[in-house]
Amino acid sequence: MKDSTFGWLALIVRGNELDVQKINELTALTPTVFKNKNENIFNSKDTWIYKEMFAKKNNTDSLSEIIRDTLALFLKKIKTIDVGKLKNLGQDVYITFYLSSDFAQIRFAADNHLMRGLFELGLEVDFSIFSFGKVEDKDNTF
Repeated sequence: MKDSTFGWLALIVRGNELDVQKINELTALTPTVFKNKNENIFNSKDTWIYKEMFAKKNNTDSLSEIIRDTLALFLKKIKTIDVGKLKNLGQDVYITFYLSSDFAQIRFAADNHLMRGLFELGLEVDFSIFSFGKVEDKDNTF
């Protein structure tokens, strides 16, 4: 059975009347998503989001290795950002780690060096893990 485990790491800047051009210049990144606070009633602030996506392509892929490689790439892209200047451009600046899986049990290990690098950025890090709760039986059926 195919494992549909996927997720992302995201740098998020939220605020009123964000200057997208200044954020792009300061981060040297193009947002994956930009949501204007006036687009719908659920957006109370402008939201600038840069995402690095990851996914298990097959059951033999190591989720820990995929997360490690994605985190290393993400840190390489954002470690030189002046977080203080970025915080001056938005009221909320943080990182989100999102993971989703069909299965109830999810296991991964995080490299100590990379996790330290993530936390040394000085930004809040939100972890969100979502599971559909499926369990594979001996016949590979649900």
